[in-house]
Amino acid sequence: MTGILHVLVAGGGSGPSPYTLVLSDVLSGLHRAAAAWNQDGSINVSGNGSSATPSRWYTPPGGSPGALHWIKFTKISGTDPTGVTMGAVVALNVARVLTWDRGTSGTTQAQIKAEIFNNAAGTAPARSTVTFNVTVTA
Repeated sequence: MTGILHVLVAGGGSGPSPYTLVLSDVLSGLHRAAAAWNQDGSINVSGNGSSATPSRWYTPPGGSPGALHWIKFTKISGTDPTGVTMGAVVALNVARVLTWDRGTSGTTQAQIKAEIFNNAAGTAPARSTVTFNVTVTA
């Protein structure tokens, strides 16, 4: 499986840009692409050979910026990930992990928009908005 997330920043905010997340897994069986937005401002990706550049949604490093930020993921097209509810504004005080699995031959794709807010209602202008594409091939 090779999954590539290319994240293009469509708005401003405190986060670094542009993002490039590369998700890959060459193991047999279940193929998984996952990315986590963490409380400490970091982004983690999973899978053999995966990377995130930059590896932060918030800079500078240090502290717990997730305690003061909320995120909303919206599916633009494709397959919903597991681990989050699309369209819900949720606190970043814990990791928010999006996962796509593929157990049979073929391709799973999605386009997701992530918006980070500094209020729980998600009514203030987004601090940053990114749109990314996901491809998981087995």
